[in-house]
Amino acid sequence: MALNLDRDVLGLPTELRALPAYGRQYDDAASVERDWNAGKDFKIVRGPYFSIHSVAKLLADGYTEVWIFYAVGVPPAVFKLGG
Repeated sequence: MALNLDRDVLGLPTELRALPAYGRQYDDAASVERDWNAGKDFKIVRGPYFSIHSVAKLLADGYTEVWIFYAVGVPPAVFKLGG
């Protein structure tokens, strides 16, 4: 049985940080959003690949947002989960 702990209460980040998968590159956040909504894979920083199809698992693990870093020097594309 999995232990369901509140990430925020434990002081753990509630945002999942990720990068484009398979060498994909983006010029803007709108392009990232288009691929996110299309179900394309992204790579969790120091973790496995995932996509929008993983949202239920991410929510169960206590994540509230996905931050996709797609270019140096610009803010990440941010996707709120479950809302």
